[in-house]
Amino acid sequence: AKGEYSGNATFTADKIEFKPEDDLRVSGIVEAVDIGAGTLQVLGIQIGTEPGTSFEDDLLDLQAFGLDDLRPGVDYVEIRGFDDGGDFIASRIERDDVDDDSVRGPGANVSAPTLTVLGVPVLTDGNTEFEDNDAPISAGDFFAGADGRLVDVTGTWDGSRLLADEAELEDGLDDD
Repeated sequence: AKGEYSGNATFTADKIEFKPEDDLRVSGIVEAVDIGAGTLQVLGIQIGTEPGTSFEDDLLDLQAFGLDDLRPGVDYVEIRGFDDGGDFIASRIERDDVDDDSVRGPGANVSAPTLTVLGVPVLTDGNTEFEDNDAPISAGDFFAGADGRLVDVTGTWDGSRLLADEAELEDGLDDD
């Protein structure tokens, strides 16, 4: 809500806007940009934009920055967004220095040592660290609780799957 606080516990709203939770996240190198469609691709995920999508440039510090400034194969982005009927819509796109590839969303197709997050195939191995809200857990406990739960995976994208360094169960999505 936007408006004016007039004291006496009174707030007069000029505008009320409902926004979906931006539980979904992806970070990686931009693979493709379609300016006409208002989309980009990262880790194989097609990501849409809308007029309310905010763009921030922490790499080149451009004041005016948008989808047409992104360079496929070069730029690393961190994206927050939401599910709009099965489509990933970005609420914020931030261009930044290259960091780990990551994906955050509901766990699906869970079958140790693999799962998918936002359609991204994830492979874990003996070096993967597993957590539940920052507390270390076993791989068995992770896979037992991952289906449909919010999962945050950090690792290395090899062009077809994310090789997980860390996989964490988080609260969200189905928590009401």
